[in-house]
Amino acid sequence: MAAVYVPIVNHILCLPMQFKFLCVIVKIADLWCQNKIPVEGNFGQMYDMVNDTVGNISQEFSAYVVVQEEQREMLQGVNVSAQELVEEVNAQLRQHGSHFVQAVSLFRFLLSFTFLLVFVSAFNYTKKYCQDICYDNVYITTYFRQIDARRKKQHKRTLLPLRQAELPAVVFPRRLAIQPLELQSMVVELLECIPPLLLLILACGLDHTLFTMLSIIQQHSYVQYSFHSSHHLAVHVTGTSLMAQLLRSTIGALNTSSDTHLETSNLGCLPQPRGMKSEDYVRTCVPLAVLALLCLAQVYMYRLRRVIAAFFFPKGMAVLLWCSQRWPFLRRWVRGRCTVCEAPETHRDRFCPAPGCGARYCRLCWRQVGRACLLCSPREPGLAAGSSEEEEDVGYAD
Repeated sequence: MAAVYVPIVNHILCLPMQFKFLCVIVKIADLWCQNKIPVEGNFGQMYDMVNDTVGNISQEFSAYVVVQEEQREMLQGVNVSAQELVEEVNAQLRQHGSHFVQAVSLFRFLLSFTFLLVFVSAFNYTKKYCQDICYDNVYITTYFRQIDARRKKQHKRTLLPLRQAELPAVVFPRRLAIQPLELQSMVVELLECIPPLLLLILACGLDHTLFTMLSIIQQHSYVQYSFHSSHHLAVHVTGTSLMAQLLRSTIGALNTSSDTHLETSNLGCLPQPRGMKSEDYVRTCVPLAVLALLCLAQVYMYRLRRVIAAFFFPKGMAVLLWCSQRWPFLRRWVRGRCTVCEAPETHRDRFCPAPGCGARYCRLCWRQVGRACLLCSPREPGLAAGSSEEEEDVGYAD
């Protein structure tokens, strides 16, 4: 191999290699760095990994979460979904609601015919008033006083003034006070108000009891939850080296601080009772009080009813008998009674043979009166004359 001699270049390239003191300086510096600046052997690799991690944190990242939902039966042994169960419950509620509405409509429809009871009651009263001379005949009217005064002027037997023992059996319509005979019917009407009164007391007592119980539950079952939490995370890296600066730039991002304050209670789950006010109690008791007042006023309504009947039927029994004699086909609508004992008619009854009388007697009474009509041939002297005079002056009773 041939050598090329380059005198100047040879000296320039080889001269630095001949400075051995430089190697000594490097060795001394290496020892000083190892003693003064300790650095691990994998420092470079660690630095690259940390640098890559910081870069990845600053970039976007995505995560995939897999959730598995398991459907279970709401009722054991019944294969019904929640939607089907809700629809079935709603259908049942709608069906029962429609039945309830129909029942209420039917009840209102029947209540609309209650006014017929007024006509039925009036018809029954008129029928009994015209057929039975003793029915509701307990009033000492003005017409009765006029007859008694006329008999007194004629020096005949009179009924007024009544004895003390006879007063409870009659009624004086012009007196505002409730009389003993009327008091009996009024007491019966008031006794019929006792069941609604007991029901009202029971309802008010039950309402007060439930309100008290729910109020106690609300007061003593109230629970309030208070949650306080404080979280502070601070990582302090001291030092001025390269590793300290690297840690401060990475781990320092984990420094967080949070304060949590949560307050909750079970107030929404507790009952919220509302008691009845005094106005509610008054509104509840007013109908019952009105009902009791109507029972008291019914006594005067009975008096007015009798006055109206006496105005239209002053001689109801006589008119009815006259009509049955004038038009025989009306007799089937009139149920006759014995003149003496008022026993219902039978096929064995006897009639007065006198023309225009037609009084009815049962077999026993006809035998006891000696087969002579008491209306046509009165036994008491002066009674027939007095009766004829009274019938001539018949007027409207009050």
